Amino acid sequence: MDSLGHFRGLFLGVGVGERLTLGYAPHPSQSFMQSLLTWGQSQPSEKPPEQALMALLPTFLLGSDSPWQWQDYIRRGFSPQTDLEWHQTAQGLGAILVTILADPMQSFLTVLPRSWAQLEAAGFGSLPILETVQTLLEQRVALMGAIAALSPQPCPQPCPQGTDLPSTPTPSPEAIAVSPLTLLALACYTWLSTATHFHLSLQRARHIPAPRILPILVAALSGFSNTARGIPPLDLLRLETSNPLGQTDAQILTVAADRLYMQWAGIGANPNVPLELLEVAIAPPDA
Repeated sequence: MDSLGHFRGLFLGVGVGERLTLGYAPHPSQSFMQSLLTWGQSQPSEKPPEQALMALLPTFLLGSDSPWQWQDYIRRGFSPQTDLEWHQTAQGLGAILVTILADPMQSFLTVLPRSWAQLEAAGFGSLPILETVQTLLEQRVALMGAIAALSPQPCPQPCPQGTDLPSTPTPSPEAIAVSPLTLLALACYTWLSTATHFHLSLQRARHIPAPRILPILVAALSGFSNTARGIPPLDLLRLETSNPLGQTDAQILTVAADRLYMQWAGIGANPNVPLELLEVAIAPPDA
């Protein structure tokens, strides 16, 4: 079990997704990568909802043995009273990450059923839209059909499965308004329908007319599930730009992932980790 590889894959996936989607390094205040890197330095509620969701990803991993703990942290970013769909989206995303981390060797087709079973067991309630995604996956519905089933908005004809798309960054299609839960559903379908192909999943997601977080979310899920080794070297080259201190984005993301992994495994300290989450960090015997 390559637990460290999963942590690194999550962080590197977000970085690659942002660079391939935007084609440039955005201002830190608008960067999903920076939201991930600085997740412990501010309350999620202080960020826009898409970036708050990204900042919550590490908490799901750190509290993977105690989902009721990260449920409390979710509330700090999304109130069930005023941000119900974002709150439910965070619940679903957290359950998916925890499910993969608990048993990454299981078939990708079982990820969603095991995730909503975990949600129900924890008393969080089910997410019917994920059941719809599971049905579409089992019926092997083509990407365009799945988009139509999950989103009422019209969408352009995507490239057929198995067809690569240009690696040169291009402007994303004009985004359409979708609910947070629809965003999660589109990300899950795009990822799981080409589950073992990081590059293809990301490229297909880039050509769906949805908010720019969609391909970055797909890259995070694919990177996490396939581990860092599953991210093609050509994609990782996007992270080889250096900052004024001479560090590349790949190095910064890898160090951050390693620190989080060490805390999760109980073998190191990370000053950015909220104290209440330190109490539920676990050290699995096969880490």
